[in-house]
Amino acid sequence: MLRTRLSPLKKGVQKFVFGLPAFEFIVADITDNCNLRCPFCINDFRQASKNVFMTSTTFDKMVDLLPLVPNGKFFLSCLFEPSLHPQFFEFLERIPPRLRKKAAFTTNLSKAFSDDDIRRLSRIKLHHINISLETFDSARYEKLRRGGRFEQFMVNLERIGRRFSESADAPSLRFITVILQANLAEIPEIVETCSVKYRSIGHELRYVYEAPHLSLDWKKENLPAAVEWERLKRWAKGIPYPNDVVPPPPGYFARDLQPYGRPVESVSGLRTPAPAARPLAALQIDSRGRVTLSGTDIHTGLDAVRTPRRFIKKWARSRNI
Repeated sequence: MLRTRLSPLKKGVQKFVFGLPAFEFIVADITDNCNLRCPFCINDFRQASKNVFMTSTTFDKMVDLLPLVPNGKFFLSCLFEPSLHPQFFEFLERIPPRLRKKAAFTTNLSKAFSDDDIRRLSRIKLHHINISLETFDSARYEKLRRGGRFEQFMVNLERIGRRFSESADAPSLRFITVILQANLAEIPEIVETCSVKYRSIGHELRYVYEAPHLSLDWKKENLPAAVEWERLKRWAKGIPYPNDVVPPPPGYFARDLQPYGRPVESVSGLRTPAPAARPLAALQIDSRGRVTLSGTDIHTGLDAVRTPRRFIKKWARSRNI
C-alpha cells in the first residue's frame, strides 16, 4: 500500500530530476558492421572496414543520455548488428534498472546464442526488442538473409519465445519485416505467427529504405508496386493483430540512387504522446562515440565530455535545432 501511495511522488521526483524528454529519439550503434549481407540493406558493405566496437567508457557516457528520451526511444542499434559486440550482454546489464525502459534494440537473431545468453537477456527489463524477420521459409530466408542460417535463427527465436514467456522482467517482442516481392504473399502468415506464437506486441511492415547502391532498376525488380502497398494497407486494417504499415514515400519509384533517408513514420507501437515542450531533433551515435544531430552534418564527441547529459542538451540547443 505504501508503494502505491508513493508512486506518484516518485514519478514527480523523477520528472523534476530528469525533466521532460529533450529528444524525440536517439539511435546508437555499438558496432559498425553486420554478420549478414542482405540484398536490401541500406549499408553498402563493399566499402566495409574492420569492425569498431564501442568501448565500455563510451557506452557508460552514452547511458547517461537515456533520460533525455521517452520510454522505448533509445535504440541501441541503428545500422548494424549489436550482438556482434563481445560485451553485448554486459553492456545491457550496465544500464541502471530505473533506465532500462528507455532502451530497445534491433537484432537479426542469426548469431548463435547460448542458453545463458538468453537467460541474461530475459532478466534485463528493456522496453522491447525488435526482431528482423522476412520469412519463415528456409530457402527464402537464406536468399534474403545472406550469411544467415535459417535453422540457427529459428533455434534462437524458439528459445527466446519460451524463456521470455516465463519471465516477468523479459522485454516485449516486436518484429520488423521488410516488404519485398519475394515475401509479399507470406505476410499474412508471418504477422499471425509472430502475434499468436511469439506474443508480438507490434509488427512493422516497412519499405526498403533508399540508398545509393539500390538502383531504380533494382527497386522495380524486387519491390512491390504502389497498388500492392494499397492492398496491404487495406488488409492490415482488418486484422486483429497489432501492426504498422510503412509504405514508401511519394515518388519512390521515380527516383534513382537517392541518399539514405529515415522515414517520418513511427516504428510500430512506439508512438508516444507529445511532451509539453517540443523535443529537439533526434541524435545518432556511432560506435566511436561521435554524436550527430539527425538530418545534419553537425556532430560532437562523447569521450572528452565529463557530464554528457548536460553537455549534449546545451550543445544541441546552441545549434537551434
